[in-house]
Amino acid sequence: MALRTDEKRPKKRERTQLQLIEAAMRVFAEKGIGGAPIHVIAHEAGLANGTFYNHFTTKQELIVAVAGHLMDRLSDEVAASVRDLDDPAEWVAVALRRFNQKAQDDPIWGNVTVRLGGTASDVSGRIAANMTRDLEEGIRRGRFKVPSQQAAADALLGTGLMGLLSVSTGRAGPEHASDIAAMVLRSLGIDGEEAEEITHRPLPSIP
Repeated sequence: MALRTDEKRPKKRERTQLQLIEAAMRVFAEKGIGGAPIHVIAHEAGLANGTFYNHFTTKQELIVAVAGHLMDRLSDEVAASVRDLDDPAEWVAVALRRFNQKAQDDPIWGNVTVRLGGTASDVSGRIAANMTRDLEEGIRRGRFKVPSQQAAADALLGTGLMGLLSVSTGRAGPEHASDIAAMVLRSLGIDGEEAEEITHRPLPSIP
């Protein structure tokens, strides 16, 4: 049975939205966020200005979408890189270290992510899903000893975001990513000495 027109429309809308997000990423990389007016982004995407406003009300909405897209992609890459590891503590440590490394390599991304604040897990469905999986498994195995899963999620996300802020603003040293990861592991009930050892293991490669 052929799909109705209204069933096809969301796919085309998603493709166009992705065009705008990818165009914005290229323009932001070249001109910075402040130097990237909407008409330039629309032109880079090969679309009319009016098409932009069919998908985003403001440039700020687009910035949030770009950050969410990048967070999803990085979260997927991190999840793939830890598939051969069996310790939820190491999953958490690798994710925190990779996100801090990304903020160090791309301060604009780091600043945008921090500006999203507590909404980061809502903007990025992958972050929320992967974080929930890691915490649930760690608690189920007795690896994490926490008062509640929500408290653990708040500690992980809050500490992680502040770590990104320090890195992206140049206030953190080269060991900051490992230090932040070790602090989070301690808050999840991992012994301090073991937390230090876990967070200084070689990072698994990104597939």
